[in-house]
Amino acid sequence: MTGSTITAVAKNTEDDADYVSPAGNPDFDDLNQINTALTGPTPTKRKEQSLALQYGFHLTTGPATVTAKSATVSPMDFTPYSTLKFFVYKNSKSTVSPLTPSTQGTNFIFRAGSDTDYWQLKIPIDNLPPDTWSEITINQMGSPRANGWSSASFGGVVTSTGRPICPLSHN
Repeated sequence: MTGSTITAVAKNTEDDADYVSPAGNPDFDDLNQINTALTGPTPTKRKEQSLALQYGFHLTTGPATVTAKSATVSPMDFTPYSTLKFFVYKNSKSTVSPLTPSTQGTNFIFRAGSDTDYWQLKIPIDNLPPDTWSEITINQMGSPRANGWSSASFGGVVTSTGRPICPLSHN
C-alpha cells in the first residue's frame, strides 16, 4: 500500500508531554500497589510506559492488516490465571491515525499461541470510547489450567484456530 504508514513507539511519562496515564483506573492502581508490595517502596514519581501504534492507511480495494508480534525466548504460561486484563487507549486527537472513515472498522486483535494453534480476541476500535483508557478483559475457562477464553469486554469476540493447548504459550 503505497503511502500507508505504521509506527510503533514507546510513550512515557518522562519524555512525552502528551502521554495520558491510565492511573485512576482501579485495576491499574491495584496493579501498581501489588508491584510496590513486591519490590518495596518506589519514588513518588514513577516512569510509566506504553506502546503506541500509529497508523495511516490509504483507501484500498481490500482490507489492510498491521501485525505487531511479540515472541519470547521461553514460553510464557498464564493458564493458571482466571482473567487477563490490559488497557487500550483510543486517541481521537492523533494526527497520524485520525478517526476518519478510512480508519473506521479497525479492530484490535490480541492473539496467543503458535502461528497455527491460537486463541484470539477481536474488539472493534469503534466500540472503545475516545481519549480514555479502556480495560480489556479475557476470562480464561477451565480448571486448574485454562483451556478456553471468553470475552468480558463489550463487543469482544473470541475465536480459536487449530488446537490451542496453552492459550498463552509461545512455541
